[in-house]
Amino acid sequence: MNDLWGELVAVLIMGACVYFDVKSGKIGAPVIIAGLIISVIVACATGDVLQGVWGLIPGAFLVIASRLSRGAIGLGDGLSMLAIGPALGLWESVCVVFYGLVFTVIVGGIWALVKKKGRRVRIIFTPFLMAGILAVTAAEIVYMLQAP
Repeated sequence: MNDLWGELVAVLIMGACVYFDVKSGKIGAPVIIAGLIISVIVACATGDVLQGVWGLIPGAFLVIASRLSRGAIGLGDGLSMLAIGPALGLWESVCVVFYGLVFTVIVGGIWALVKKKGRRVRIIFTPFLMAGILAVTAAEIVYMLQAP
């Protein structure tokens, strides 16, 4: 989407998801449902309803990956992406997941080297998705400042 409303709403929703995921290891259904409702409202208000629907795809992919991996990828990660997808749209949601994966690989690699941990260490993914949203938001702000 071409304005910052989607990104700002996504930051707030993902912030709540990160808080609960870090605090309790679970993201409750009320947080996901409220986030999805707010995200859909933003998509409708900005007039990008079709992009909002397409924005559900990355979250759906993560939910399917969670099921296929038997929980190696947390279900809450996919549901949190489903919740913010309509506010971001397809392209920005894909970028968030991509940046989240890149940040996870970098931090996980450094952590594995420093702590001498094996490959089976569980890492909470939602903070990295939050970092991905912040990267997308920063890129959007830079783009808007450069536009004539």
